[in-house]
Amino acid sequence: MTIIHYSNSGVKRILVKEKNLSASGRYKKNVVIDGNGNVYTVSNDFLMMHYTSTELYGSMEVGKSYTIQSYGLRIPFLGIYPNIVRATPA
Repeated sequence: MTIIHYSNSGVKRILVKEKNLSASGRYKKNVVIDGNGNVYTVSNDFLMMHYTSTELYGSMEVGKSYTIQSYGLRIPFLGIYPNIVRATPA
């Protein structure tokens, strides 16, 4: 499962429609929703060597377009979303 999760990566352009914090037990997730209703998280990941999620999430603005690099699968019953690891203004 882990290999499938990390091998499912891609680059695409999105329009940020909404940003919010989603509660997950005792923790909160940074969540970005694009113009098509796709949901992404922005979180640190040891295996991807991505440790700047707070800065990345803070730099993304609602109403603006970004070219993002993400990985992961959407697994609804587990509450798993693709994770954004890079975003550059488009």
